[in-house]
Amino acid sequence: MTPALRTARTCTAAAILSACAAAYGATVSPLLILPGTYVGAIAYWCASRAYDTHRQILARHVQEQRAAAGPAELPSPCCQFWLHSDGEVHGPGCKRPVLPRRDTYRLDYADRRAFEEITAHLNDRSAS
Repeated sequence: MTPALRTARTCTAAAILSACAAAYGATVSPLLILPGTYVGAIAYWCASRAYDTHRQILARHVQEQRAAAGPAELPSPCCQFWLHSDGEVHGPGCKRPVLPRRDTYRLDYADRRAFEEITAHLNDRSAS
């Protein structure tokens, strides 16, 4: 637990208590809603800032761990074709998971026209 998380939880508790105080104050006088609401809003803002700081600290910690671990290892060969094709062509005995299919129906009109233009001449045997 980081100090920022501890501060965020304290400010959240203060915001909830202020909201309860404002609700109770409304039973006595409508003007007593204002101080509780004001304090609750400030506590909520402080809590959101502290939660952001907590997330930044955790992200920095993960980056430091990855930097200390060194470069990522290369993937191990999944099939014989992988050894000779730089991982582009895979054989029938490949153990690599299948890539998700690309959904072209989500393209807008201009992108769909460009996609159809590219794929229309994909198998042409011309020099260009």
